[in-house]
Amino acid sequence: AFLVWPLGIAAVVAAIAIVAVGSGFLRFGALGLATATAAVPSIVVGALAWAIVTFVGSDGSALAEQGHEIASDLAWLPMQNGLTFLVAGLAVALAARVASAVFTARPAPARPELYED
Repeated sequence: AFLVWPLGIAAVVAAIAIVAVGSGFLRFGALGLATATAAVPSIVVGALAWAIVTFVGSDGSALAEQGHEIASDLAWLPMQNGLTFLVAGLAVALAARVASAVFTARPAPARPELYED
């Protein structure tokens, strides 16, 4: 828990740097891809914790069953958060890609000459 604030501040500074240095809509695409990439460790750790909790059984008592249920919910939480950030990051990256394709200026095609000199 002691790393939450420093990592949060570092993430905000990195986001500001990406937006400030980038150009056009693709800078938001980079921000979305960075968000999606940052979600992967949370998904992996959450899946590992969830697998461990799922395969470790209980002795069948009511207290052990409740403890197992609570541990399963707690193991699912980082995976749920990671999936949320993964989908949100990919949505931002895709939206930036579409906006860049729509609003990018393209040169007009050359018009053929209709008459000769």
